[in-house]
Amino acid sequence: MFPCSLEWWAYEIVIFLAGVMKNPQPETSVLSISVRVSNELGAGNAKVVRRTVWTVLVLGIVEVGISVAVLFSLRSVLGRGDNQIVDYVRRMIPLICLTMILDNIHGILSGVARGTGWQRLGAYVNLGSYYLVGIPVALVLGFLVI
Repeated sequence: MFPCSLEWWAYEIVIFLAGVMKNPQPETSVLSISVRVSNELGAGNAKVVRRTVWTVLVLGIVEVGISVAVLFSLRSVLGRGDNQIVDYVRRMIPLICLTMILDNIHGILSGVARGTGWQRLGAYVNLGSYYLVGIPVALVLGFLVI
């Protein structure tokens, strides 16, 4: 859970620094979905939270979709040189694209979990995602499939 803590600390430091700016309310409100979610939940605006989460998810999926589309379309161009390297890069790009999509959604939902005060649940999900699913899948793909 230590890497989780490092990411969380980085967010908290940035939010703290934004809080000491001239106009801290808008500065901290736009930094993270977790701040927006926690502020709106505190104000009793569950509908606004739901709309905010869906909006951020859609924007995140559009953003990562564009990135994945560009990367996937360049899979035959990347890795110039030896044909073996070009073929290897071409086979790896779909896995990298999938990782990008899942990481994007993970980042958004982690912010939502922090904003709702579900840090413990988020830590368990991270632990399970990385250590119970991610590493075994990486080992299987790295040693058996690819």
